[in-house]
Amino acid sequence: MRTKETWIYRAGLVCPSGQRGIVDRVVTYPGEIYRLAAQGGRWRITRWSSGEGTLQQD
Repeated sequence: MRTKETWIYRAGLVCPSGQRGIVDRVVTYPGEIYRLAAQGGRWRITRWSSGEGTLQQD
């Protein structure tokens, strides 16, 4: 099975000067590959490869 996932990480920063900021980091994996196997009436992931990812950070 081939899929795409996007993860968003949000961090709140407090600087020594007292200023605050929010930073977002977006990671996208456009070509993930999962290998699944049926086991006991359920599906189980037997192999996973994230492939190449892209990082967008502000």
